[in-house]
Amino acid sequence: MSRALSVTLFAATFVALLFPSAARADTLVVALHSWGGTPAGIRTKLPPLPVGVRVLAPHGALRVGRGFAWMESTFRAARPDEMERQAVLAAERVAEAIEENCGPETRIVVIGHSQGGMVALTLAVRRPDLVDSAISVAGAFPSNRLPISVSVGNQVVLIHGESDPYVPRAAAERTYARLRQNRYGARLYVEPTGHAFRGRLLRRFRRVLLSILR
Repeated sequence: MSRALSVTLFAATFVALLFPSAARADTLVVALHSWGGTPAGIRTKLPPLPVGVRVLAPHGALRVGRGFAWMESTFRAARPDEMERQAVLAAERVAEAIEENCGPETRIVVIGHSQGGMVALTLAVRRPDLVDSAISVAGAFPSNRLPISVSVGNQVVLIHGESDPYVPRAAAERTYARLRQNRYGARLYVEPTGHAFRGRLLRRFRRVLLSILR
């Protein structure tokens, strides 16, 4: 059984799904949807989780059709500096939601797809004191200018499609190189597929997440 909590933060409502209905969670998985996605949609990508794991599935503050977005523009459409500014703002909002929903001893694992992956990466490198591990699926830094805090033993995993038409593979490779330079335990998996969060990307993501949660 799961139950939902609603947390209002700035202009956005963040939905926390609790698994199971225990008073205490050892680990919080923060799941960040893609451009036009929803908390319910990203939740379906998660595998069955171990007991003691809670999920926080927020949504971006911007409306896009029936879904939401973290930033106004897509990866290719905006200037890199503007994408970085918006990603930092979104990461700060998510960090506040995390701090409202967990104790100081809770392990934080942030995962995201596409725009959500960019926010997950941004949060991981700006708040290594808060985020233990991060998984980005089809996400990357838009440039090499984003300030990165030195790792304190954090894991960051990038999972990317070789022929991704929206977030180029080269961007993921540049992101991986920057993470390694700043002492993050970074891994990059490139799968023979595109951008959609299904098939090989989904299977790799689930394996990686469960290995982190063990």
